[in-house]
Amino acid sequence: MNGSVILQSPVLLVLYGIALVSSIICRFKKTGIVLPVTAAILVVGTSAYALLAGVSYLETAIAIAVFLIVGLAGKKEEAL
Repeated sequence: MNGSVILQSPVLLVLYGIALVSSIICRFKKTGIVLPVTAAILVVGTSAYALLAGVSYLETAIAIAVFLIVGLAGKKEEAL
C-alpha cells in the first residue's frame, strides 16, 4: 500500500491494535460486557478519527471488516 494513511500513522496503528487485541481476548475468555463494549467504542472512535485524518473510506471499511470477522469467528459455546 503505497499511500496508506493508516500504515503511516502510528496513532491509528496503536489504537486499532489495542482494539484488535481486546476483541481477540473477548473471543477466548469470558470477560463480561465491559471489554466487548470498550473494544467496539474504540473501533468506532478510531474509525471516526481516521476519517477525519484523511483515510479513505475503503481503508476504513477494511479495518472495520477485520473486527467484524473477529467478532463472528468466536469459539463455540459448550453445551450445559
